[in-house]
Amino acid sequence: MAEKSLDIIRIPGSATHPELEIFTNRILNYRYHWHETQYEITTVLCGRAVYSRKGETAELTEDDVIIIDPLMGHASLALEKGTV
Repeated sequence: MAEKSLDIIRIPGSATHPELEIFTNRILNYRYHWHETQYEITTVLCGRAVYSRKGETAELTEDDVIIIDPLMGHASLALEKGTV
């Protein structure tokens, strides 16, 4: 199991904003994936994690943000127990 969803919030789209899905995940083991059409905006709420995308690696700590474009393979890995 790579990530465990703690909470999922879905906000329907409208004429003024796109549909949103907000996931709160506990980051555990290495997880590689991509999205066909969605952007992913990730912020670390607590702990530390490594994110890889397009051959670049970034270490994220609390309040850091990373944006992943559609069809861009990316991976995450917790560096501390309890990373959310």
